[in-house]
Amino acid sequence: MPGTMSAGTMRRLASSMQSTSTGSLPDYGAQIVDPYRLLEDDLHGIYEDIRSELERNTNQPELNTIATYYFDGQGKALRPMVAILMAKAVAMISEMIHSASLIHDDVIDQSDFRRGKPSVNVLWNHKKVAMAGDFILAVASMMIARLRSDEVTLVLSQVVTDLVQGEFMQLGSKETENERFAHYLTKTYRKTASLIANSVKAVALLSGADETTSELAFQYGRNLGLSFQLVDDLLDFVSSIQS
Repeated sequence: MPGTMSAGTMRRLASSMQSTSTGSLPDYGAQIVDPYRLLEDDLHGIYEDIRSELERNTNQPELNTIATYYFDGQGKALRPMVAILMAKAVAMISEMIHSASLIHDDVIDQSDFRRGKPSVNVLWNHKKVAMAGDFILAVASMMIARLRSDEVTLVLSQVVTDLVQGEFMQLGSKETENERFAHYLTKTYRKTASLIANSVKAVALLSGADETTSELAFQYGRNLGLSFQLVDDLLDFVSSIQS
């Protein structure tokens, strides 16, 4: 059928990409990764969810029957599969950038613990720890390049720029109360919210969303990131007072 791609075609395409790629790749032998099996849990129930959403929005049985006719679970689900794969790729990149920033934070702040266990700068010397953070960022950059999207590359590269500026802002302060709060919000956006906002925007761009939807995705991620950090900082503040 025009506009679709068989599983066999996808396997051949994946094999061709492996054979023409530069650099070394892991030797998987004859094993080819089936994207449908990889995303089996994510794709499970997607048609049921679509049918439920349609059914909730109509009280016309015949309209519901017609509207849900092709959502019978027999489709190849190529589009949601691609969207989920891209989302997974961005999620991996986002978490790698975040973890690299934590490693660098530990070196700068001389933290003793992170997530309930000794921090990396306690276990290894600072030079090796800093290089490990750089290594994570380098691999994440290669993963961004593999997405082959100039827009997404710019969006995710902005995250690293914001992280560095946020760290610099954390080293300073402002005079008046209003200036300090504005400084805090900007620093919080750059250190925390930018990663979530731009990652969500990148997923929207990769899924083919228009500019308006991509901007809405960005604002959602921004507000979520700011809210998360505000609550986290408040809990830290209350804890420090009580201790």
